[in-house]
Amino acid sequence: MINRLTAAAAFASMACVPAARAGDFEMFVPEIFQGFADTYRAAPAVRAGDFVHISGVVAGLGEDQARTSETYEAAIRDAFARVEEVLGSAGASWSDVIEVTTFHVGMRDHQEIVAEVRKEFVTDKPYPTWTAIGVEKLWSDHLFLEIRVIAYLGD
Repeated sequence: MINRLTAAAAFASMACVPAARAGDFEMFVPEIFQGFADTYRAAPAVRAGDFVHISGVVAGLGEDQARTSETYEAAIRDAFARVEEVLGSAGASWSDVIEVTTFHVGMRDHQEIVAEVRKEFVTDKPYPTWTAIGVEKLWSDHLFLEIRVIAYLGD
């Protein structure tokens, strides 16, 4: 059990750690995301210290595409592969990922497919945390999944 003196000492030592300043990070933009980065002034990946933060990578189906297990699976696999490409651009891989957050429109339609495809990419223990959140809408009406990850490249 931590006593008050120990807690106060721990807090005081944290207060001495310098905060990162804006600009103390590196941006990574794979070629396929260059248009996105230029248009929206948003980085697909940023490394700050030992952490790599990956912007949400999306999966969608066109208006003319049937909503079947096969079409969902293909779009989901493509999104996970694009996350892998962004990770690689920053010198990371799926084995470095410590946190995954997925955002789902119509989650019940594809959640089991996401879980199965994810197993193809997340293969090494320790496994990352995973939070799946159902949402009403993503950026565009044809999108149904967004994947955001954080990787750790420290010792």
